[in-house]
Amino acid sequence: MLLFGLTSLTDFLGLCTALWLAGYLFSRGFRSPTTLRSVLLLLLLSGSFIEGYISLHEPEKSHYAWYVAANLAAALVWFNLTYQWLPATAQQRQRVLAWAVYVLGLATIMVALLPATGLSGTGPGLTLANADKLAAANSTAYWLQMGFIVANAVFLLLAAATTIFNFRMGSRAGLSSDSNALWFATVLGAAAMVYGVVSFAIGNNLPRLGVDWLVLAALILLGLAVARHQAFVERRTTLQDLPVSVLAIVVIMAFYAFGTQRAGFSAAQTALVTALAVFTHSIYDLAREVLDRWVHRQESELRRQLRRLARDVGGPDIVVENLQNALNSLVRTLQASGGFVAVRQGEHYSVLASVHALPVGQQLEPAALAADDLRPGQDTQLENTAWLAPARANNEQLGAIGLGPRVNRGTYRDEDLDLLAEAADTVGQLLRAEALRDQQEQDLIKMVRVMEEGEVTRQSSVHNLMRAMETPTSDKFERMVEHSLQHLSDTSLLGQSGLAEELLISGATHLERGRAVREALVRGIESLKPTSAAPSGTPPREWYQYTVLYEAYVEDVPNRDIMARLYVSEGTFNRERKKALKAVAQALLENKRPKTVSDHDGVTRADPAANAGA
Repeated sequence: MLLFGLTSLTDFLGLCTALWLAGYLFSRGFRSPTTLRSVLLLLLLSGSFIEGYISLHEPEKSHYAWYVAANLAAALVWFNLTYQWLPATAQQRQRVLAWAVYVLGLATIMVALLPATGLSGTGPGLTLANADKLAAANSTAYWLQMGFIVANAVFLLLAAATTIFNFRMGSRAGLSSDSNALWFATVLGAAAMVYGVVSFAIGNNLPRLGVDWLVLAALILLGLAVARHQAFVERRTTLQDLPVSVLAIVVIMAFYAFGTQRAGFSAAQTALVTALAVFTHSIYDLAREVLDRWVHRQESELRRQLRRLARDVGGPDIVVENLQNALNSLVRTLQASGGFVAVRQGEHYSVLASVHALPVGQQLEPAALAADDLRPGQDTQLENTAWLAPARANNEQLGAIGLGPRVNRGTYRDEDLDLLAEAADTVGQLLRAEALRDQQEQDLIKMVRVMEEGEVTRQSSVHNLMRAMETPTSDKFERMVEHSLQHLSDTSLLGQSGLAEELLISGATHLERGRAVREALVRGIESLKPTSAAPSGTPPREWYQYTVLYEAYVEDVPNRDIMARLYVSEGTFNRERKKALKAVAQALLENKRPKTVSDHDGVTRADPAANAGA
């Protein structure tokens, strides 16, 4: 009686666990080949568990051939799952062996499903290979059964060996998944296959509970490994989502099992209703996942347009066209009723782009758009504006983006406001780049005039022009600065980095250059420090950029602690960090100049300390 109860409970838990994991993984990673194979494997194992469960409670409704076929198909899919982990060259070498496993597995499944084999009776019950199910009624059935037993043994042993071999080969090639969990899952799956071979070899008396426990442990480990793969490699879900989903499914499973038992359902009906409830609740997240991907695709398209906007600087007409295109995407992505982009022109702001909002060309007073950060649009001139985002560059406001209420009259989420602030930052950088371009054009005209009049030499004019054109920072240089800040304590790496060459820093050794680069970076951060006295409590906004960079890179404080000290969200923290990095990169370029100093022995060399000020 104890064996019956344990086997029944194991089958029921295995069924619900396999269906839940299949729905959970599929809804969060349906485009991943690894996930799809894992889902198919879990569904096949759920079929095996439900046949085993029904064979205990209502044997006349179970089918032994289906139980065997589900297990054999699961072994075949498990082999294929490990085979696709192999590198391409190893797959080519193992192609003949792989096809042999596929052909043998499919042939074994087909023989098991043939009515003449005699395996179409009731399910397995408490043992895997009950002698009653393998009793041949005639010579044809006898030889078919013998052929099935031999093919089954060869296939399962071959699949077990090659599955473990494939995993070891794939692990050496650098499996990105959780190797420990996958390894134990693979070993347990192979052990279940060997257990089945031994059961058929003996003929009876081996309890099915042993293989059920092995398979249940293996599928749990496999699901955990694939979930970790999605969380840390493919970024399709978060691992913290797993325990929450487990708790919800356990509650649902208990509720339906208790309800059907109280309603007088049979064991087969209880298992079917509970399994369907678990699977449907797990797969429900698929709709949410599809919707999230659609929304994220819109956001990705908007960010591509913003990058194009910041890159394409070519005159007022092009700027206006790019602003209008970006605003159209922003309004569509955030489902806003309208919006506008205003740019500072002299003492006023002028609307250059608009969607169902203020007319293009309308003049606005500076007080209506002045803001240090995102704020609700409450000014009388902005009565239909829900939010206002300043477009700033180098702590100077050059424009603003106004966004109307949402079409459905709902409120904007924090993620929506972060996207609005990101768009405003991009517009600020664009306007600054456009202003610099105009200034450079004026410098060119002035240089030509000066050269024609003979007031200065050609070399000095060219030098001034080069310095003027070197001032704007590039994305590549900013990334170089950020990478160096991330390795601020590694003097050796800094001395060999491209930043030392960019800042014209030289020295006798790479360590000397590294120390000079570090001093330059620290001085660049210090240049952001406000002139006012350091605050004792929560720093005001003017201290954000300095605090973010100094504590993150010089003092090596975790980001979450900095956000807690400043009382800011992750979106605000990232924006301030991005603006601070641009400012430091700009300061480094503006002060870039080679200097030399004489050693004590009279040899002239570059002065690292002077160049560190670059």
